[in-house]
Amino acid sequence: MQNKYSFIKKNLDVVRANVEKAAFRSGRRLSDITIVAVTKTVGVPEIRTAIEHGVKIIGESRVQEAVKKHEEIGDLVEWHFIGPLQKNKAKFIPRLFSLVHSVDSHEIAAELGRRAGGRVVPVLLEINIAGENSKHGVESLSLLGLENATFDILSFGMTDDYVVAVEEGATHLRIGRGIFGER
Repeated sequence: MQNKYSFIKKNLDVVRANVEKAAFRSGRRLSDITIVAVTKTVGVPEIRTAIEHGVKIIGESRVQEAVKKHEEIGDLVEWHFIGPLQKNKAKFIPRLFSLVHSVDSHEIAAELGRRAGGRVVPVLLEINIAGENSKHGVESLSLLGLENATFDILSFGMTDDYVVAVEEGATHLRIGRGIFGER
């Protein structure tokens, strides 16, 4: 029986190979696709193993959990916030995370701006394209432009659909179970 650390390496190898094949099939450069290792409920030793095997970006959806993990891991990796954000947790975001994938309301955007302390906080607007009540994100918007916006990141695709996400143009894949296994 393999231990959990070799399991993580094997899973990372499989994910990377699948991403590479999907990129090739869709005529995309592998360098344009970023894997965000989702570490919700994953322990620091497992995260360190993933880092040792090339993970460069950690995605967290729970602010308190991220703060504790960051205290132990530090800036060995880039930290992304990927979950729904509550206004009362926004104060932690600018100092800890380099990208927020989940700004789903004007109120959250305004709170992040207020808490930024003069820093620019890179964010992705979360859109609920299906209009499902079970999903987060703003609805009924057609974003046509902004000043100083690059629009070069599409963050979608998770463990069950990341191959299709690559083929459809995703630049950031949020993969947890596919790397760390069931929790």
